[in-house]
Amino acid sequence: MDQTSQRAGRSNRTAKAHDLVIAKLAKTKVVVQSEWYVEGERGLSFVVKPSGVATYYVRYQLGKGDDRKQVRLAIGRAGEGGMPLATARAKAKEINTKVESGIDPVAEQKAIGAEMTLRQLFEERFAKDEDTAARTLEDYRDILEKDVFATLGDRPANHIKPEEFAVVLESIEARAKHAAHKARSALGSTYRWGQKQWRKGVRLVVVNPVASIGFNHQSTPRKRRLTDAELGILWLAAHDPSAADEGTRLIIQLAIFSGQRNSEVAGAELEELKGLETATPRWDIPAGRMKRKSDEQFVPLVPQAATRFRRAIEIANGSTYVFPGTTHGRREGSEWRQEHIAQETVSKAFARIRELAELEDIRLHDMRKVMTTWLADHGHATGEVLDAILHHGRKGVTGTHYNFALYEGQVRKALQLWANHVEAVAADKRAKTGNVIPITAARA
Repeated sequence: MDQTSQRAGRSNRTAKAHDLVIAKLAKTKVVVQSEWYVEGERGLSFVVKPSGVATYYVRYQLGKGDDRKQVRLAIGRAGEGGMPLATARAKAKEINTKVESGIDPVAEQKAIGAEMTLRQLFEERFAKDEDTAARTLEDYRDILEKDVFATLGDRPANHIKPEEFAVVLESIEARAKHAAHKARSALGSTYRWGQKQWRKGVRLVVVNPVASIGFNHQSTPRKRRLTDAELGILWLAAHDPSAADEGTRLIIQLAIFSGQRNSEVAGAELEELKGLETATPRWDIPAGRMKRKSDEQFVPLVPQAATRFRRAIEIANGSTYVFPGTTHGRREGSEWRQEHIAQETVSKAFARIRELAELEDIRLHDMRKVMTTWLADHGHATGEVLDAILHHGRKGVTGTHYNFALYEGQVRKALQLWANHVEAVAADKRAKTGNVIPITAARA
C-alpha cells in the first residue's frame, strides 16, 4: 500500500491513487499527525490527525532562490464521506495551474476569507440555501445569535480555529447539551454549505473546523405513547373552543388525522388541495415546504380530513393560505406578504389541549409516532407505506433509484383506519364521561 520516496523535510509515504486505499488509510489511528502523498498527482497529499480527521492538501512552491517558500493548502476532507479522489485530483491540477501562472491560491483564499465573516457566511447561506427547511435555518440563526456570534461572528470564517469553536461549544454545553448540539449542527452544516460555494473561482470555505471537534450530543428519542383512553380524551379536548380559535384547532385535528407535521398543515395553500368534492381528494405538498426537500408529498385525504379542509377554506374568506394569520405578515419591499397561522400559535394551543385533557408529556409531533405505532402494531401498514405517510427517505438502492411508487391506495386505507380509530376511542370516552363536543366544533 505504501511506497518510499525521498522528500526532504516532508512525508516519505505514498498511497496508491485509489478511493478505497485512501479511505482505509484515513481510518488509521495515529498518535501524531501523519501525511501520505497520492501517487501520480503532483503535490497532492492527505493528512490524518490523531482526532481521526483526514484532510486533502496540495503542496506547491512559490518564488525562486532565497525567496522560495513551500506552501500547503487544504482543499477538503479525505476518506469515507469526504471528497472523492477524482475531485481532489482535479482541484490539485487547478491549483498547480494557478501557481504556474504566478497566482498564489493561499493568498487568494485569504483575500476572499478576509471579506467573509462567520456571520456573513451564515447570512449568505440563510438567503441562498434552498435545500434546508426555512424553520431549521431560523432555529440555527437564533442559536448562533444567542451563543456564538457575540464572540466569533465578526471573525473571518476561514481563520477561526477548531479550539476556538470548542471553547464556545463547551460553554453552551455547560448550560444545555441540546443547545450545544444545535449550535454545533448550525456551524458544521454552514461550513459544509460554504465548501460548496464559489466566489471568483475560489471556494468560500476550504476546511470545516467544526468537523474535528468530538463533542456531539444525541437527543434521547421520545417514546411517548397514548392509551386509547388518553387518545380519546385528547381528541375531545382538541375540539374545545377554550383551547384555541377554530382555525388553529382544525390544524391540530388535521395533523393528527394526516400524520403530517403541524408546520406543513399550518402552511397549506389552497392550490395544494385537489378534488375536495370528489371521492378521492388529495393534498399535494411541494417539496420546498417539506422537511426533506428532495421530494414533494402526496397525502390522500380521508373524508374526515377533507371535511376539515373544506371548513378551513370557508372561514379563510378567500385567502390563498388555508389557515391565514391575523397579522399583515412580513414586508417585502413596499408590499406585505400574507402569513399563515404561526407554528408557535399551534404549539401553545396544543399545550392548552394537553392541559384540558389532563395529560403529561405529550407534544403534537408525538402524534406521528402514536399513529405510526398503532398502524404497525395492528398490521395495517408496511414499512414502505409508513415511510410514505411520514415522508421519510426510501431505503436501499431499489427504494432510492428504482421504486417511486406513491402507495396511494394503501396510504389512503391506512389513514382511514387511523381516523376511524381516533373517532371510535373518542366516542367511547364521550359515552363513558358524558363529554359532549360543542356544536361550534362539531361542524369541523
